[in-house]
Amino acid sequence: MKKKRITIEIEQNAYDQIYQALERFGDYEIGGMLIGYKKDNSHFSIANATVADDVGSFSIAGFIREPVKSMKILLKAFKIKNHNYIGEWHSHPMFSLYPSSADIQTMKGILADPGYGVNFALLVITKLRKGKVDMAGFLFHRDLSHFVEASVSGNFPRKGRIDVTV
Repeated sequence: MKKKRITIEIEQNAYDQIYQALERFGDYEIGGMLIGYKKDNSHFSIANATVADDVGSFSIAGFIREPVKSMKILLKAFKIKNHNYIGEWHSHPMFSLYPSSADIQTMKGILADPGYGVNFALLVITKLRKGKVDMAGFLFHRDLSHFVEASVSGNFPRKGRIDVTV
């Protein structure tokens, strides 16, 4: 089977939203959804990174994203800009940029949830280090038993991309 490369660009607006949330929440974990659009068959762009700051429950190892508000944001993005759910992002301010068992279960739950209606979801784990956002990307797909680690590259904070080969 021939491997396929998928490129996911991170637009400046999405990068800025992540950076500002990391600065604001410091040592507390924070995150949200990645919303974007398909540029072509294997090329996507992340236009918006939401910040789950509405519930007010944060710790160094977790946060809560309010599901009804999140679904409203997704529906609005789809109607107004024809954007879709690309995945999730969150910080690991005190831990490595690698998915925890809870992260993996959450992503598998998203893929199994018909409300999301997706075949794949990207997980971006971040950390603010010396004024720059460090990122790691992981692609979860319904047809794969395990996630695929992505290559994150670019000239952050101006332009970045995530490449995944599956």
